[in-house]
Amino acid sequence: MKKYNTYQIVIIFLNIILLIFGNILVLVFTSLQQDKNSNQSSNIAKLNSLIKTIQPGQSLNEARIVDISLNQQNVFNTGTIFEIKDDHFFILTTPCSFTILEKSLFEITKGTMIIFNNEPIEFKFGDDRSKFLLNEGSLVLIDSNEKNVYVYKGTVLAEDKTFYAGSILRWNVDIFKEYNLDRQNVSREVKEFQKLRLSAKQLDINIDEIFDLSPPELLEINLKDNLVTHIDNFVLKGKTESNVQGYINGEILDIRPNGAFEKSLSLKDGVNKFILVLVDKYKQTVSFEFTIFKQNEKTIYTPLLSYPVIESQ
Repeated sequence: MKKYNTYQIVIIFLNIILLIFGNILVLVFTSLQQDKNSNQSSNIAKLNSLIKTIQPGQSLNEARIVDISLNQQNVFNTGTIFEIKDDHFFILTTPCSFTILEKSLFEITKGTMIIFNNEPIEFKFGDDRSKFLLNEGSLVLIDSNEKNVYVYKGTVLAEDKTFYAGSILRWNVDIFKEYNLDRQNVSREVKEFQKLRLSAKQLDINIDEIFDLSPPELLEINLKDNLVTHIDNFVLKGKTESNVQGYINGEILDIRPNGAFEKSLSLKDGVNKFILVLVDKYKQTVSFEFTIFKQNEKTIYTPLLSYPVIESQ
């Protein structure tokens, strides 16, 4: 019988331990992989059971379940996709190809899509540098061919900055830039938005504001052009639409959330000209010009168009 020295016995013992440990690792890895595949299959099943599609003009009862998979390219050609649960609600139209890498991470690989969400959703065009997050309540058009994001509503987080409605975000190789969105030039988008508009109404969602291409309205104001007065300060009062910025002769006009504003204007003797500028969140602008004639005891000025003299406010 062959005898083993102490060194050989130790080597044999270590080999046995390594063999057992190696088999244990294989079993653990296989089990984890099976759990991952099982969870992914479960996620896919859950995803498919939640997402439906509706065509323009159809009722909500006519919507059908959509076959969408995780980590696989999904091609969608027409209609509106929506999720019927509150996990991450979205609407998607126009021909496009995309991959859902995670439950809330989309990679759009071809075409364009329009998204409206009530939960944050993250997108990218390919590389991680082009990642951007749509915050809750955003409405955007994503063009994968040009790597552009058109922000029509809400806010988008990209390049560690927050961008608001009225912005175009553009990735070009290693360069990222923001541009103003010209909402008068929406010939390409309007057709698809109109389809989305019809389907959204079936879901009790109103996106009509993106079709409003008119500048903000001046609803009320207590000042008429060519006003004549003796006072030193005129308190300007008025009202416009909500979410509007205002300026009077270049100075910021404080406009309340309901659109109301008030500002004291200092008057000098003679002609006082004022320009009121209103700008909405889409950078659409309108301006109004007013002239106030201040009279003193020695001079009286009668303009071409006169209004009752205001002595006090």
